[in-house]
Amino acid sequence: MLSPSGDYDSIVLNLTNVNDGTVTQETIKKGDPLTLTYNGTDQVKVSVSALKDNQRVSCTYAVYQTVQGIQSGTDGIVAILSNGDQQKVSAITKIIN
Repeated sequence: MLSPSGDYDSIVLNLTNVNDGTVTQETIKKGDPLTLTYNGTDQVKVSVSALKDNQRVSCTYAVYQTVQGIQSGTDGIVAILSNGDQQKVSAITKIIN
């Protein structure tokens, strides 16, 4: 979820593949939903900038993952994420639907 601090014309997201360094750029225009669904399988590093009249506007973002299940593991209770990764339940800070 993207959260610009003020009015904006567009938000530009750069998704940098951590394996090979390739960059994919996504642009969200004012009026578009403030979300982006990443369907890739590689891990990416995200940078975000919002612009209004070619001037930067502060913009924060939050990353969400789909939880497929919960199980007891060697690290305690873990969430099984949609990509197969496991995350300690204690690290989950927000649940949305």
